[in-house]
Amino acid sequence: MDEEEHLDQLISISTLLQNYVPLQDRTHKQKLYPSCFIASEAVDLLMKHGEVESREEAVDCLNTLMTAGVPNDDYSGGVEVVLFE
Repeated sequence: MDEEEHLDQLISISTLLQNYVPLQDRTHKQKLYPSCFIASEAVDLLMKHGEVESREEAVDCLNTLMTAGVPNDDYSGGVEVVLFE
């Protein structure tokens, strides 16, 4: 996959996240995480929509988006991604 195809994939993933991954206030171990989504839900979505071939690829794409600050830009307000173990 060349750089332009990778960028197109990331844009598509960002759009899917906006449209299908609900942002909610969540509590875990008595700590409130406002306006966040659970990373495993995002990974499941990317797999379901065929955006990636593996869970590892999904995690890599999500990490790339997080490093670029994309969820904060695409969602209103700040966003935390939380993966509960």
